Amino acid sequence: MKKIFIAFAVAAVGLTSCNKWINEDINVDPNNPANASMDLMLPAVEAGWAYLLGGDLGRYNSVFSQHHAGVDRQHLGFDVYVFTESDVNNSYEAAYQSVIGDLMVIQKKAAESNSPHYAGAAKVMMAQVMMQMTDLYGDLPYSEAGQGLEFIHPKFDTQESIYNAIFTMCEEAATDLAAAESVFSLGGSDMIYGGDLAAWTSLAHATAARAHLHLSKRDASHFAQALTEVDAAGELPTAQIFFYPSSTNANPLYQFMDQRGDIRMGANLMNIMNSSADPRLSAFATAAEDGTFFGSPAGEPNSAACNPGPFYSSIDSKVIIMSNYELKFIEAEAALGTGDAARAASAHNAGVLASLADVGVADPAFEAAHAAWDASNITLTEVMTQKYVAMYTQPESWTDWRRTGLPVLTPAAGTVEGDMPRRWPYPQNERLYNPNYPGAAAITDRVWWDVE
Repeated sequence: MKKIFIAFAVAAVGLTSCNKWINEDINVDPNNPANASMDLMLPAVEAGWAYLLGGDLGRYNSVFSQHHAGVDRQHLGFDVYVFTESDVNNSYEAAYQSVIGDLMVIQKKAAESNSPHYAGAAKVMMAQVMMQMTDLYGDLPYSEAGQGLEFIHPKFDTQESIYNAIFTMCEEAATDLAAAESVFSLGGSDMIYGGDLAAWTSLAHATAARAHLHLSKRDASHFAQALTEVDAAGELPTAQIFFYPSSTNANPLYQFMDQRGDIRMGANLMNIMNSSADPRLSAFATAAEDGTFFGSPAGEPNSAACNPGPFYSSIDSKVIIMSNYELKFIEAEAALGTGDAARAASAHNAGVLASLADVGVADPAFEAAHAAWDASNITLTEVMTQKYVAMYTQPESWTDWRRTGLPVLTPAAGTVEGDMPRRWPYPQNERLYNPNYPGAAAITDRVWWDVE
């Protein structure tokens, strides 16, 4: 070990001497700048986060929520809840290194340059990212994360404190986005909203509404607080990223099916959609060889089941960060939680119609059955079932199931209800290299907000 330190010391001295006569810019890569500007960093973060949501985060959760079923290799194990610390390493490190760390840099640059509009967008994104990550893992690094060598082994903050930070971020973001002046403005660098500050403000409030809904399992007063944020959000423009028809910029689900193809449509989702003659079927799933739509039951792999359909798995398909219809379903559930059945029915109906419109389909019979409820007959089961269908491929559905138990999922064949995952294990690298690692967590353990 001493020889290694000596070698580094000699190298450092040599480099110090050379700097006296070699131009310091000679080894700077112009295509990979060490100090990127905010207008380059923001779109990279937005696209990177969308890729994670549409990739490992969405795909793994979709197996647990039974939107999809694993039929081969690694995903065959996921289908029966074999899910380990090594499976989550890549997505965890990508989230912290390429998304969370860069968002912290953007916030710092925005503060230094008096550019609150960039700060606002970065805070909304950070609230989205940290909520998704803590919902998967529970306690996580946040207050010391992304700080470079100063906190090379960041502590794990409690999930409760992370949620408090999320609410603060959303409040601060709304204030930042309302600033009359910003030296640097988002403009075309923003891949989500094209610099539309009103849309970002709406997303800030919608993000807070989602967070309040998650905490309603611990404290029912969060239902009313969610409705306050829904009202502040107004009509949310869907936050989404479209991918491009090229091999290097393709949609992540398309890439996975093209290169691996280890999943099929889940039987639970297909049964729900078939039973109601759902007009989104041919968009969400590709028909089987006999022209029918059916899925693979959990724990009973059937590679003949339907593949994911063109709407979310084409080369240029979009990945949704948060949709207008999700906000409507949040409103519906929160309204039921406060006893306002009329508002719940209206919001639910609007959520179903918005999802159909997003896919580009309409069906009077389906709409009469599932988008014409009123205060006398709307139920939480209907709201959560239609949200489950509308949120196909989106990792939020697994959180919804953990919160409400709806729709009812049958454990994978050969397992029991107690085996069903309720969180992700901490990644292997945290156990190996971070002395603040809180200890192993079983996938059947519950995160803080997931009270029994």
